[in-house]
Amino acid sequence: MEPFNCFFISLFPIVFWREILNIKKNVKFKKLYGKEFYYPVDENQLNEMLLRYPKFFYIQYIIYFSSIFFILFGGIAYVQEKFFS
Repeated sequence: MEPFNCFFISLFPIVFWREILNIKKNVKFKKLYGKEFYYPVDENQLNEMLLRYPKFFYIQYIIYFSSIFFILFGGIAYVQEKFFS
């Protein structure tokens, strides 16, 4: 397995939501698709997905950056409230 396959898969947001559904709602994708593993994605396929479905990627990165900002500013607010008030 190439180390970049995992990186390319992580850029595809459906994998993330699929795992969330699997963990939270116990949705078994093996029944739906007959498989429980991921296919490696090469660079050409990733570029095609980026051009074809850009909104999925934008939504994923909005969620990531919002989470990072929430944790960062929440931590700053906590430290400021705890130690400087």
